[in-house]
Amino acid sequence: MTSDSNPYGLSCETLFAVVENLPYATGLFGPDLSYIYYNQAGEVMSGIPLNQALGRKPNDLLPQQLCDTFVPLVQLAIDSKLSVKRHSSEFRRGYYHPSP
Repeated sequence: MTSDSNPYGLSCETLFAVVENLPYATGLFGPDLSYIYYNQAGEVMSGIPLNQALGRKPNDLLPQQLCDTFVPLVQLAIDSKLSVKRHSSEFRRGYYHPSP
């Protein structure tokens, strides 16, 4: 059985395994911007194990320069309930474009 949000019928375990092993830091945030999950690459990038990061905010874990661009993008995604896409060069410059 599939759903609109999972049209390929992938299990949660399969999706989790993919995200956990991405080479890029990937996280999930609560409505207050606190971490509820991030993958192994996130642990490497921040130097903080997941169990010590849960409930903390990006400003607590990441360099300020990164947070100045990153946090507004996450907030936009939460507020708009849209996917916010970025290219690495745009991210460095602070540009973003919400997906339709």
